[in-house]
Amino acid sequence: MPLFNPALEQITLLEEQLNIYVALNGLSIRKEKALSLADIAELDGIISAEQALIINIVELEKRRFANQKQIAEICLLPVEKLTMGAIADLIDDKEASTKLNDIQNELTVLLAEIRERNDRCQQIITGALELVQRQLDKGNSHKGSTLVDRRV
Repeated sequence: MPLFNPALEQITLLEEQLNIYVALNGLSIRKEKALSLADIAELDGIISAEQALIINIVELEKRRFANQKQIAEICLLPVEKLTMGAIADLIDDKEASTKLNDIQNELTVLLAEIRERNDRCQQIITGALELVQRQLDKGNSHKGSTLVDRRV
């Protein structure tokens, strides 16, 4: 089957997606450090930047799926059966086919890294919340005792 524009568009969309995930991973690295340092101002900036990237990811994923649907229609396949490997097999241009496979592999590795880093961030947050809860519990255990007003 000859090289056709929807397959090339799929490569372009995946490249854009890869770039966004690289940026998101960079933010995840910064977020992990900011959480460790309890740098709230840095976290606020990171979260805002992450939200903007996530909006871009959602939009790009919609475009990518529409493109994949178009390829499936051209190939007379159900869209669920059209994997990246299947799209790569449809491309006669060996360089473009290899590029598509490479991008898919990079995305897989990058998403696993982001997932792992987000899990570590969640552990940091959970640990901090447990510490706060212990401090609150410790403070509540002194409720029965008499407190001295030192504003005299």
